[in-house]
Amino acid sequence: MDINDLKEKDPIAVLESFREKEKNTPKSMEVLFQNAEKLFGTRRYEVEIFEKYASDIFNRNQFKPNTIREIGKLVTFEYRPVGFSNLPYFDIRPLVFILRVPSNQQLIGMNLHYLPPNHRIMAYYGMYQLITDKKFGEDARIRLYYDMLKNQKRFARNVACIRQYKTQRIRSKVYEVNPKYWESSLVVPSQRFLRKREASVYMDMNKKIRKLLGTTNANQSEN
Repeated sequence: MDINDLKEKDPIAVLESFREKEKNTPKSMEVLFQNAEKLFGTRRYEVEIFEKYASDIFNRNQFKPNTIREIGKLVTFEYRPVGFSNLPYFDIRPLVFILRVPSNQQLIGMNLHYLPPNHRIMAYYGMYQLITDKKFGEDARIRLYYDMLKNQKRFARNVACIRQYKTQRIRSKVYEVNPKYWESSLVVPSQRFLRKREASVYMDMNKKIRKLLGTTNANQSEN
């Protein structure tokens, strides 16, 4: 399969090919973002591209998150929030590190899609020491909890992208991303914002992060 076919059908494989020599550093992730911008341009991918790169896949009605098992894992799915017509903007393909599971009908997590590339890199590598398995086996997760980060300024970027999701509003399969592909998954352009342009969302997030550096009270949204 040539590069154009891979770009169309398997963009994560393209990104993984750039990670063979240097992996899992802020610099490598910065290079990935630069390559992605050149390769993919304005293309935005469906969540199905994660099929080959998932440790587990759940049908939309079977996904019942469990407090112990799911916290610290990375999941992605199609989503339509409650009252979306009244929201200023939202991401219909969230990519979420789970922080808290109030019930098996609801989860709270960090959708890093909301962060522009520079902040996304800092948010992810700010959590790096909390990854349970630096070899990124299937059971690896980030040992980070909502109550742990909400009052710490060093996690201001993470707090800025906290969102709440209801399982009944999921509109696709749920893909639990294999940890060895976390970095490429955070770079591949699968985000899709409705009601506001991507650049405007990032401007809003930059303002929110600056504000949170003064106070770290989290503001959840996206029900």
